[in-house]
Amino acid sequence: MQIMNIMIFIITICEKIRKVISSNCPKQDRTNAEETMQPETASQCMRGIGLSRENTEYVTALLQTHRNGEAKQMLRKLRCELMDELHACQRRVDQMDWLIRETEKPTRDEPA
Repeated sequence: MQIMNIMIFIITICEKIRKVISSNCPKQDRTNAEETMQPETASQCMRGIGLSRENTEYVTALLQTHRNGEAKQMLRKLRCELMDELHACQRRVDQMDWLIRETEKPTRDEPA
């Protein structure tokens, strides 16, 4: 049962990662690198990433009031939280790999 729960969790995380990869964030255009990102664009991207409505609205409000330093600080904090989730998922995947390897070993009842 615990293995099934781990598998469900991994599938859920993979779905979240897929959403992030296919998010609505615009591609970085080197020619416009000097232009300031529009709050609407940032909001669209944050929604695509899957950030909470509260965090998206907070960062968007900071950008709209030209408090980019605070917005950057908040985005870095949210990134750290995503990285913590990623590392926790990686540990679970590692455990799943171990379980798979263990099931490949012959048991005492099976011939080697």
